[in-house]
Amino acid sequence: MLLAICAEAARNLGHYAVYHRLVKQHPELEDRHTRKTRHYADLLEKHLIDRGTPPATAVLAAQLTLACYQAAWRLGSHDATAVLREANGAFDLLLGAIAA
Repeated sequence: MLLAICAEAARNLGHYAVYHRLVKQHPELEDRHTRKTRHYADLLEKHLIDRGTPPATAVLAAQLTLACYQAAWRLGSHDATAVLREANGAFDLLLGAIAA
């Protein structure tokens, strides 16, 4: 889900760059952006639980996904392609840590 959202943003690089700049310049937009991303995590959690995932696993998965997105947002900044790359990198790093 997260990677699909990042890929969609990367389809219109100019729009994403303007969005990112506005969010960073206006605290009320940044707050709305943060609430929206938390809402997506809540939706993912519900989706997982509805499909039989134990609640503790669903909560952890949703929160880790949110953390990967937040890291990608900070590292990729105004470049949607970089955000997608960083999101993939965050998941790879997380999966590597789990496998170790």
